[in-house]
Amino acid sequence: MATINSALNDKLIAQAALESFNADLEPLSIFTTSYSNEVVRRGASVEIPLIANLTATTFADSYEADGGTMNKVTINVDTHKIVTVSLSDTEYSKSSVAEITKFATQQGRALAQSVLTSFYNLFVTTAGSAAQFSATLTNLSAFTITNARALRKALSDEKVPLVGRALILNTSLYDSLLSQSGLLDASAFGSRDAIAEGRVPRILGMAAYESLILPTNSITLAAMAVHPNAAVIAVRALEPQAPSEYLASTVVTDPQSGLTLDYRRHYNPSSGKHFVSFSCMFGCSRAITGAAKLALGA
Repeated sequence: MATINSALNDKLIAQAALESFNADLEPLSIFTTSYSNEVVRRGASVEIPLIANLTATTFADSYEADGGTMNKVTINVDTHKIVTVSLSDTEYSKSSVAEITKFATQQGRALAQSVLTSFYNLFVTTAGSAAQFSATLTNLSAFTITNARALRKALSDEKVPLVGRALILNTSLYDSLLSQSGLLDASAFGSRDAIAEGRVPRILGMAAYESLILPTNSITLAAMAVHPNAAVIAVRALEPQAPSEYLASTVVTDPQSGLTLDYRRHYNPSSGKHFVSFSCMFGCSRAITGAAKLALGA
């Protein structure tokens, strides 16, 4: 155990991973989420409230005429993603705390990308009839303002609320969007973000995101316009069986987003290796499928 640096700061390492994890999961904030530092066992159920399609009626001498109900989506937190790095005695003796923190940053990013990929795989047109999304655009090799208008109108035709809409594009379509001359004109766009940062904050009332990992799925998914009610995700920490057996075992939670990571560190004397692991337990589900309209690639 002499090879393990007594100055190693587990909180610093865990926080570095959490910040990277949280940054890469930013697009999830546009969906319905349930984050908690609650420690659960794999397969635990989480109920997420979902309110939609409330209607107002003419008053008929009663305050008990319901205009709708608060539905719920029950999710099984049964997907466990983990990223582990190991350092041998020789490697560890040559590594500083700062270098280990760099490992943690990359671990957080890899974990976030894996969670996002699993979540995006929900968006298909080939699921059961009651749980599939529809494709508004097909055979896209480029993305224009006209395409954005079509996706916006498709959401509006479903009576999806105007507030909270977002547009997610893969790298090819996002690059195509940046080629639109009107977006590069700061005076017309109202911001220098497109020309200075390569970023389009909003377009036609939708927050715009470039996804580096949007999976093609079985349908060649390339983009989607969504509302938070389209899908839900719950993130929890996994309950350890024997926390005292680890050199460190803790749950780190971002105070603003509520996102949670499970951090564990242990040493195997037989192999002379020191292991640092970050994991995430989550579950996700389709919700109101009319609240997302897909665009398929060529």
